[in-house]
Amino acid sequence: MSKLNKEQKLRTYKCFEERQYTMITDGGGAYLTIKQVEARIQLNFDQILDEIKDSTEVDIVTYSLQKFDFIANLIKAGKKVRIMLNPHSRTFDDAYKQLKDMGLESSIIRNDTIHSKWILADPNFVYTGSQNLVDSDSFENVLIFNDADLYSYYKDAFTKICNDHTRTNTIKPRNKTFIPKNYGNNTSMPYENTSSILVGPLKIKTSALGTASWNQKFNGYHNKNITITTLTIPSFDYADMIVGKILAQGNKLKIIANDIAKDSLKKLKDAHPQLDTCTLPNIHSKLALISDPQNGRKIVWSSSQNLGSSTWTEDLIHIKSVRVYDYFWFNLGEVLGRVDD
Repeated sequence: MSKLNKEQKLRTYKCFEERQYTMITDGGGAYLTIKQVEARIQLNFDQILDEIKDSTEVDIVTYSLQKFDFIANLIKAGKKVRIMLNPHSRTFDDAYKQLKDMGLESSIIRNDTIHSKWILADPNFVYTGSQNLVDSDSFENVLIFNDADLYSYYKDAFTKICNDHTRTNTIKPRNKTFIPKNYGNNTSMPYENTSSILVGPLKIKTSALGTASWNQKFNGYHNKNITITTLTIPSFDYADMIVGKILAQGNKLKIIANDIAKDSLKKLKDAHPQLDTCTLPNIHSKLALISDPQNGRKIVWSSSQNLGSSTWTEDLIHIKSVRVYDYFWFNLGEVLGRVDD
């Protein structure tokens, strides 16, 4: 971890259940030392149910919701469940109806700006990544933690979002992530990955509130090998600026996007011929993988944000770990290999 400047200081947060914890913050997130992280390509909902069997409260944040059997099992197990949904999602109307039929109408929190994907279960379970509460057949970035400090941080973030944001569907969507209505029907290469890896201890930086900045992610990176995965490219001009910055700093850059972003990706390639690009039908992950060919150091940015500007609430986690990097890199290579074959 880099040395903190004078403005960076210790802050004590009072969490939702009157517990207290201390962590180092820099205004843009929190630095923590984590005992262990589980990295996955897709969520295993049965495994999560087993891991949180002793939990009493479960808070969920998801843009899309179709995994109603998971919610039903939580209720059947007697857990208190709260679910934060974005009413601009295509799945919102059906999700609201089904949750209402399950007796959970009062547990639904509408938020017009949320795009993060979380599962939080007391006392220490945290999931964050790219996969919504759906059965995914795409390549995702999934990080699962069992850490009390990290849980408290995300629990506080959940509470702050509940207190600070509207619960009514009155705000027009501010994100320009245009996704075709037929998205989800273009998957011609069904993909399933049940692998996982446990890594720890390690230091991470996490930011659960506000908007993630792709510009900040790549500050100070020179002569690195960088791979970005994204579902869409919401703002071409912003993405064009980011790509230009990365390449100008002497980095090698590859962008792997979902097929629905192929037109925008082609424009980026035309503007930056040295850019390496690829589209696949099964990419839903939002990753930045950075490796240094000189010293072998490797970094993973795991996020909910697509490559572009966003005014939605996103979250991201920064991990310096060769093993976590290699896990995502190896599995991504397998997906790419299926296309090459």
